[in-house]
Amino acid sequence: AKAPVGRSAVPAPAAPMRRKPSWREQREWEGMEAAILAAEEELARRRAAAGDPAIASDGAALTERWAALAAAQAEVDRLYARWAELEAHRVPG
Repeated sequence: AKAPVGRSAVPAPAAPMRRKPSWREQREWEGMEAAILAAEEELARRRAAAGDPAIASDGAALTERWAALAAAQAEVDRLYARWAELEAHRVPG
């Protein structure tokens, strides 16, 4: 038999069931806002340090500061991604 017109023969995947977060996840979620704020402050400090005109002619210092800036940005990105994961697991209500 053919699949009805306009419908896929493959069923759509079921939405993942939300579950109650573990104690550890709940504590992590509760501290996430503070962790993100601290990481964003560190990112701002690293950004200012990387833009310091006093080191503009020092290639080694520039490389070091830009690497630190990239690491700080990666940490902010990681925290936001983790926060989204934790939010996805929270049971509404």
